[in-house]
Amino acid sequence: MSSILQPSGPLSPRVYWTRRLVLLLAVVLMLAVVWWLIGKATASGESGSPTHHAGTTTPGPGSPRSTKATSSTPATPKHHPNRHHPNRHHRGNRPSGTHHRTNHHEGKPGARQQPPATTTLAKPTGPCDPTAVTIQVKVADRPTATPGPIRLMLTSARQAACTLTVTPDNLLVEITSGPDHVWSSEDCPDAITQHDVVVRSATATPYTLSWDGFRSVKQCRNTGAMAKPGGYWVNAAFLGGEPARGYFDVVKR
Repeated sequence: MSSILQPSGPLSPRVYWTRRLVLLLAVVLMLAVVWWLIGKATASGESGSPTHHAGTTTPGPGSPRSTKATSSTPATPKHHPNRHHPNRHHRGNRPSGTHHRTNHHEGKPGARQQPPATTTLAKPTGPCDPTAVTIQVKVADRPTATPGPIRLMLTSARQAACTLTVTPDNLLVEITSGPDHVWSSEDCPDAITQHDVVVRSATATPYTLSWDGFRSVKQCRNTGAMAKPGGYWVNAAFLGGEPARGYFDVVKR
């Protein structure tokens, strides 16, 4: 241990320390060169390793531009029917679903379209019993002193279809507002026109009369006072039948 720290020999200690320092530097330099060579070889191996894809090779320096497939199975050329047959562009590439829908809308040549189904109405088998005819009143709001329709929807309660003769003698219509009697077909019988209507049980048949918006007087000889704005009721019934009502408003102009 003392010989290493305090070299002895024919030469001076400074010579021995210089030799040791030169040897140490040579060893360090050699290790650095070896480390650099190993790192360079590792980096060169990673960057130079080819990436393999199915059927292709990566060209290296000096390789021709064209590449050949490494697989033994020859590549099947793509077929482009429209490139060689331009007239088949629309018919050959149309999806089958679109073709089916087009035929559905256009139809076959010469094919006849079926007419829509119609409901056969029952034919009247005789006269109606007015007491077996039900009424539904439909009337709309109206301004003061404005004529408007009163629609009576008639339905047979017994027969499938029958003929009803509407007259002022078997139909009564009146308009009231609370206890106030405003208008009546008894005062104005001409408002009920005699008319034969076919009444059915399956569908309602309309019968329409009109009210001028004024109060009625006996026999409608003169025009009564104008009906004031407010709520009114239409009451309608056949002789001996059930009455029906419908509400409407008279509004100020």
